[in-house]
Amino acid sequence: MLAAAAPATQPATPGRRASRMLPGLVLLLVVLPACSTGFIYNRVGWAVAWYVEGLVSLDGAQQQLLRDSVQRTLAWHRETQLERYEDLLERLAAAAAGPVTADDLRGYYEEAEHLLADFLGQVAPDVAQFLGSLDAAQRAELARNLEEDNADLRQERAGQSAEVRRKRRDKSAIRTVQRFVGRLAPVQRQLVVDRMATMQDLSSAWLERRLGWQRRLLALLESADRGSAFGQALRELLLDPGQADGGAYQSAAEANRRVVFEMLAALSTTLSPAQRAQLQRKLHGYARDLRRLADPA
Repeated sequence: MLAAAAPATQPATPGRRASRMLPGLVLLLVVLPACSTGFIYNRVGWAVAWYVEGLVSLDGAQQQLLRDSVQRTLAWHRETQLERYEDLLERLAAAAAGPVTADDLRGYYEEAEHLLADFLGQVAPDVAQFLGSLDAAQRAELARNLEEDNADLRQERAGQSAEVRRKRRDKSAIRTVQRFVGRLAPVQRQLVVDRMATMQDLSSAWLERRLGWQRRLLALLESADRGSAFGQALRELLLDPGQADGGAYQSAAEANRRVVFEMLAALSTTLSPAQRAQLQRKLHGYARDLRRLADPA
């Protein structure tokens, strides 16, 4: 059920060159194990290559550099991280036997954030090496693709009222919860809608935050330095993408997270035995998949 705390993603199409995935590219290996099967995990190298080459055209040496980086990261991830994911999921499954509190959920969320930070710290040197290899033409291509996608995002949001965004958010939250616990009763659906109604609409601020992150990245890529300072600056950009956020945005985002934790905690008190059993089966199933991936023998 923690998945409901994540913002809904919008489907990308090849025509958009997958440029929405730049900030999320380095997160791909973290997200996949928790929400998919070994089939996808074992093909993540292809997925990363597809996304990257949707952003910028690569020469043969860069393609090899990317492949080597992905394989190295996958080996590290399988050997050192999957067991940590499995442990977190098993503890979530045990907690799902009864109601959970908002503080419980915050604790699990913070553990997941630590896992993500460890992953980003691991991949940062490879990301720096790869991005540092882009020449002027490739950097210009990257900037054009990002701006093309930003224009699409602006156009999508231009015709959306706050009410439309709210309904889409509610639908996404209900759909995510039902993927874990099964069909919600009308009173449970209403609980989700009522709780989510107190969230602040940060869609415009989110887009500005995204644009700011891209500007900082592109400026960094245009710098002449490709030494330790470049690597450190990129690491900080990956580990703290909101480093330039104002206090108002951070406070609003934290308030929204609190709403989600409290909604899930309230919902956990209403789950039927069948819903609770399905939730536990889901979580145990994900943990089992990770256990098999970590020890394929």
